[in-house]
Amino acid sequence: MNLSKNLTLTTAYHQLQNLLTLVDHYDLARSKKQNPLIEERLKILEDCVANYILDLSHPDETPIFPFQNYDVYYYCLRQLHQNPLTHIEIGSQEKVNAGYIEVILRAMQHLQAFTLRT
Repeated sequence: MNLSKNLTLTTAYHQLQNLLTLVDHYDLARSKKQNPLIEERLKILEDCVANYILDLSHPDETPIFPFQNYDVYYYCLRQLHQNPLTHIEIGSQEKVNAGYIEVILRAMQHLQAFTLRT
């Protein structure tokens, strides 16, 4: 069921904030080397993104956006859904996390820029 018409700018912003919190929870578990929690936190994050994107209509199928920059929000979630955060053993996990977080922060910036103009 697509609930895009009931989605508000505030809800979208809070959902993105929730995703940032989940990334922080994962990173905290990873830094403390709590291996059972690492996969659990990644699964929670992945499920959360999936739930958010399943409730949305594609911008091309939406005659009227529920709020300005809806398309930015949609494509942010789509990118996070198609490229989930993964745990790596070799390399820089911080860089992987930073790339994931950057996608969220850019979408939040677009949403917040709209709220400042209204």
